Amino acid sequence: TAQDGSKAVSDKIGITVKEKEALPKEVIITNQMTPNKTALNLELPAIFKAEGVLAKPIDNYYLYFSYNDESGGTRSIALATAPAPEGPWTVYNDGTPVMTAQSLGVSSSVNAPWPIWDEDNGRMLMYYSMGATAIGVAESTDGINFTNIQTVFEGSDAPAGTQAYQQSVYAYTVEGQDNKYVMFYTGNGYRSGDGTYTNGKQIFYAVSDDGLNWTDSGKVLQYPDSGDKGNIASPRLMIRDGEPYVVYHNSNGNLGYSLLSGDFSTASRQGRLYDSTDGEPDRGRAADACFLQEGENLYLYYTARSNKAKNEEDASLLVCRKLAGGSGQEEILFQDDFNDGNADGWEVDSGTWAVSDGAYVQSAASGGAMTFAGDAAWSNYEVGVKVTPTETSKSIAVMVS
Repeated sequence: TAQDGSKAVSDKIGITVKEKEALPKEVIITNQMTPNKTALNLELPAIFKAEGVLAKPIDNYYLYFSYNDESGGTRSIALATAPAPEGPWTVYNDGTPVMTAQSLGVSSSVNAPWPIWDEDNGRMLMYYSMGATAIGVAESTDGINFTNIQTVFEGSDAPAGTQAYQQSVYAYTVEGQDNKYVMFYTGNGYRSGDGTYTNGKQIFYAVSDDGLNWTDSGKVLQYPDSGDKGNIASPRLMIRDGEPYVVYHNSNGNLGYSLLSGDFSTASRQGRLYDSTDGEPDRGRAADACFLQEGENLYLYYTARSNKAKNEEDASLLVCRKLAGGSGQEEILFQDDFNDGNADGWEVDSGTWAVSDGAYVQSAASGGAMTFAGDAAWSNYEVGVKVTPTETSKSIAVMVS
């Protein structure tokens, strides 16, 4: 994805064309910035606007995130601050955690922070996961020092009866319910009354009047489908044009989203909100989205790369992208997956080209076959293509001008 958010994608044509750089400017926090980390991988960012809320904030914006223990470390929660949504970000106290199992007095490791402001009581409520089996909440008046309140949701109380984690909480009233807050969370392996079943991760929700006592909906809000590779997780609420959407990542490394009905009785898939890049910074994985709406600008924060790395060079990191016009989608200049059966927008220069089985195929035996799409006037954009050779003796090239 280019710096201006433009994008050109073909589902059938893995080559990425962009300027060579160590890490794009959209990367905001890496483990090199956290010398006091408790594990290598950074994940599950959660944004909070401290300006005008906290009495004496360190800076205007707080970003909480987790350390992941796949590398043999300990899960905990740390903090970074910045004057603006895109940074520059400063990791608080060199990455020393602001929340640990020990500091909260709980037995399970803590991760997946999610802060909201409780205006009635003048405090931050920080929801967190205890492994994958329970969700707790702590309180703070400064966003740094936290006191545990209670466990608010047990995995045993979830419809699947096993897991509840990666939660996000919002002041949002579901149509037909007298609730003040809604919580989305990840669960696993729920079988509904009609026999619908999946052993993968699914999305659920619960409602509350006070943020402490929660009532589960008793059903799956969104199941994974065939394109999700069995799992969807880390659900987040996104409001676009006044409509509620739930955003989640899948095991293919992309962010999908679904339109919710007012009463949350249906969730209609809308496709992909963000396709991860094969190169830096994503390396094929974008996960754990969260959003900040500032005026007309919508900012997307997410985890990039695998969260199971065991060395600093490959460890997951945190990214911020400003989405075009607050629409929730980066500007796409041109894309074609050829599933419509035609090659509209492509201009053949030479060779014999035709759409077949969702691919744009060149069948002429002679060399030098070329086809073009796009506009030579475009600048500062990225091209993502996937090319499959039909003969190993032939050469293939992707030209960008």
